[in-house]
Amino acid sequence: MILKHSKLLLLLLIFSSILEAKTVIEDGESGTTTLWRVVQGEADDISNVYDKEINSRVIELKGGGSYKIGATGGDRALTIIGEKSISWKMKTTLPYTIYVIVKTTDDLRYLFYVSTPSRGLKHGFQNGIHHGIGKSTIDGRWRRVTRDLEADLKDAEPNNSIISVNGFIYSGGNGGRLDDIILYSPKEIIYEDGSNEVKNWTILDNSSSDATVTNISDSKNQQNRVISLQGDGINSAYKLSINNSSCKILQWKFRGFGSEPEIFDTRGVIQDLKAFEFRVHIQSKNGARDLIYTLGEDNLGLIENGFTIHHGLGDDRAIGSVWSGDNPINELGLWQSVTRDLDEDIKDFEPNNTLVAVNSFEVRNSGLIDDVKMLSSVDTNISKCNNINSSNPKKESNSVGIGKLFLVFQFIYMLLILIFLLKKKKKIKKL
Repeated sequence: MILKHSKLLLLLLIFSSILEAKTVIEDGESGTTTLWRVVQGEADDISNVYDKEINSRVIELKGGGSYKIGATGGDRALTIIGEKSISWKMKTTLPYTIYVIVKTTDDLRYLFYVSTPSRGLKHGFQNGIHHGIGKSTIDGRWRRVTRDLEADLKDAEPNNSIISVNGFIYSGGNGGRLDDIILYSPKEIIYEDGSNEVKNWTILDNSSSDATVTNISDSKNQQNRVISLQGDGINSAYKLSINNSSCKILQWKFRGFGSEPEIFDTRGVIQDLKAFEFRVHIQSKNGARDLIYTLGEDNLGLIENGFTIHHGLGDDRAIGSVWSGDNPINELGLWQSVTRDLDEDIKDFEPNNTLVAVNSFEVRNSGLIDDVKMLSSVDTNISKCNNINSSNPKKESNSVGIGKLFLVFQFIYMLLILIFLLKKKKKIKKL
């Protein structure tokens, strides 16, 4: 009987680990560079070194070439199914491009990330989808970058989906260092997805009594029910309570802010600097802070007497406008996602400060909002993503992908076989 229960307990532990699984692509701890191949450059550009600052073995890439793990397909491809969020640590002072090769329901795509904040989406080359992750990523400090690959794909191609992650490429950034390249499925807590009317919102409007928060259908844009914020432009603000003390990553989707989408004759033209203002009220180790995100290329850093940290989210392509060179491949007015590691955003301008809790999410100007959620970081994925006020979050999910569902069914099948064998053995003993 003890043996029977021990076996069942072991299988249950295996099952729980399945739901929390992550795939480490590279953490440097092997002391080798055997996973890496040179696309452009020399073999000795790649080295495995010890980094005293983070007390870890890391990968150093010299030469400014291009270096790859995995492949587009075949035996060398990583072919990782189910985990669609990626996290890596990096340190560089020079511009770079990082490509994540994904197999999708519509052929291969290269999701590529650069050190400017702008998002070109379908831009640069065929099957490439461009996202900028900000100038602060080349400030020479170690940082963690986390991207929701599925969301980044759907920003440009809402009808497309990821099947597998096949490769990772680092280009440029001479002397850059990488560590802990990991694919994982974050725990997520949803605070707004349009399924619960508007009871979690508060209107903060000092200029007009006409500001409204309504729940509307946006099914033609594949979001079903969404939140519509309408009022006196930038003078009207709307707040969503969050109260989360464990998760570090905030994600939301938006559409319809600012002027109507248009096609620019030249690149880098921002027509409406006040198209939106997203403000996150947080508690840090050093006290209350606001993290603010607006349209524009520059990070203004510490503003408002040093209690607010500003980051720019890029040019007008964030609200649907495109450069004429990208027309007509980019559809105008698509839903766009924003994924921010709030702890890293604090450290950009207060390196010795850390995130303690996220209090609320505030939006200024009129537009549509959906899928406001907190995501667990890869280093906290095993523990529950807790909340200060459990009445606020609407849903909690492990984001279990197709690959994990297969493993779940496999587990159930194995468990049934084990139970059958144990019962059969018991009957034989009685005979």
